[in-house]
Amino acid sequence: LWDTFRALHPLMTLLEPERTTDWIRTMLLHYQQSGRLPVWELWANETDCMIGYHSVSVIADAYLKGIRGFDAKLALEAMVASAGQDHFGLKAYKERDYISSEDEAESVSKTLEYAYNDWCIARMAEALGEQATAERFHARSRNWQNLYDPATKFFRPRRNGGLVEPFDPYEVNFHFTEANAWQYSLFVPHDMERFTKLLGNASGLTERLDALFTASERTTGRDQADITGLIGQYAHGNEPSHSFAYLYNQSSRPFSTEVYVSKIMREFYRAAPDGLSGNEDCGQMSAWYVLSALGFYPISPGLPEYTLGIPLFDEATIQLGNDKILRITGSGEAQDRTHVVYTTWDGAEHDRFRVIDHGSLAAGGHLDFELGPRPGSAPILGLNEEQVEDVVWVPVPIIRSPSRAFTDELVVSIACSDVQALLEYRTDTTEWKEYNGPISLLATTRIEARAWRKGAYGRTVHSNVAQGRFTRIDGAQSITLQSTYAPEYAADGEGTLLDGLRGGNDFRTGEWQGYRGQDIVASIDLGSTQRVKRLGVGVLQDVRSWIWYPTEVEFATSTNGRQWSSTIVRNTISPEVEGTLTQDLWTAPIGKRARYIEVRVRSIGSCPDWHPGAGEASWLFADEVLIETE
Repeated sequence: LWDTFRALHPLMTLLEPERTTDWIRTMLLHYQQSGRLPVWELWANETDCMIGYHSVSVIADAYLKGIRGFDAKLALEAMVASAGQDHFGLKAYKERDYISSEDEAESVSKTLEYAYNDWCIARMAEALGEQATAERFHARSRNWQNLYDPATKFFRPRRNGGLVEPFDPYEVNFHFTEANAWQYSLFVPHDMERFTKLLGNASGLTERLDALFTASERTTGRDQADITGLIGQYAHGNEPSHSFAYLYNQSSRPFSTEVYVSKIMREFYRAAPDGLSGNEDCGQMSAWYVLSALGFYPISPGLPEYTLGIPLFDEATIQLGNDKILRITGSGEAQDRTHVVYTTWDGAEHDRFRVIDHGSLAAGGHLDFELGPRPGSAPILGLNEEQVEDVVWVPVPIIRSPSRAFTDELVVSIACSDVQALLEYRTDTTEWKEYNGPISLLATTRIEARAWRKGAYGRTVHSNVAQGRFTRIDGAQSITLQSTYAPEYAADGEGTLLDGLRGGNDFRTGEWQGYRGQDIVASIDLGSTQRVKRLGVGVLQDVRSWIWYPTEVEFATSTNGRQWSSTIVRNTISPEVEGTLTQDLWTAPIGKRARYIEVRVRSIGSCPDWHPGAGEASWLFADEVLIETE
């Protein structure tokens, strides 16, 4: 469903509405028997291998297109129940109004896709007259804005109330699902008008699309085989970018839609062994082509309309049943027919620019594209910038700081993507107060921040609360690594293992530092001679991800860096235990004076013979070297 909600299922609402009804009935049986709608079912098994709850897209899209034959009230119940779960970051999403990177991996993609799913639920609730449910999920559908960074105009991962730094939009990492920040940079299919205003209206959308399609094709970070079929950073070989070429229709230069759609159809679909630019993904790649070749595409399933592109054929005919026929033609006298001059529906010039509703197509008729060497004049697409909208939702502010751990003083600032919002904050020791500028911290401090605006009738609307904790650490201590951590699992860099910040229960959430095919070796200077009570290290095991606990950890202490005393801690957990495990490996009481500490965390070596990765290099993950002194 992560793949097929985009084009395959919308295509079937036109070609085979009866089968769409059957699919939805099956989804509802899945809900009745398991408590939630399917996410990515395969051969009658829920795999949960992808993200979102995109069954709601299929159901809402079908219902709003007039497809019936299933229990609509049960469907809404199932949609709300699926959105109310606590797994896969949903608990944090409901509490924060976004998913933070420390809550769940792929936090940006999940937040953006959950927001779209919530809009689908709101649309379904509206259609059934459930206004309270519709309002609740319309508010949730705005959560995409909580990850929007006005400075870079990207959706960015958040951590500790702020943004993850440093930021590289080309980097493929575990903040996104099979993608990078570029390839999710325009995924707001349900709220494009509001998003376009943030980008700088129609011209700003044009600039953003141009930047995407003309960016370098290089990527950084981890290798991701799914990112293929590149035009700039648009990746047609995978799903997140699939609607982006059609967004030019909403920009100040609509004719670029047919330029890029034609390029994709002609260059990325060929009759050859490598004729698809990516995985077929259960029909999504082909469905994109079929719809695009016909001349239209659903940017936002759940809205019963299609954006017009450019037909590939001179004529195409669809037998709709009940003797109804949809006929699509591409006409024009010129030899060079690269652009759409205008469109007609049943002989009359089409009154909506580049949009046609599902009801018209499903009833049958004749859609004609007049083609030529130059595009027809487009209407002025300026958004109604003067429109006054009642304030019902305010984005969560961003708490910015150079780091989460500091030694002497830390300067923290607060910002909001809604420039009209006012800001306030509180700390462990203060009540809410107006934010007027950067805050200087001298001790470990927890900060909460929120934004607010005046709504109708003098009503004050507050955002949810952003929370950040900033830890003061001993500046006299320093660490030197003799091992090299993987760039994609860098955590907070060189000082990670001594910054006082602990990891969660997932190696991908950003606090864990990963090392492959090597021991972790580090030297620590306490800055002065102290009596050490005991030493430890925090480690993680996730066998399915090729991560094992160390076989042992050796600690050596010295007062002068020449004479050393060592102790070893052995891991007692079997390397065959699956699931995500974490533990702190502590020494017995040491009770010796020391200034220098050497740590060697010994890897298991190659993946064991019984493991699917047998013979390959294994991983070590650690979050902190633990030092207790008297």
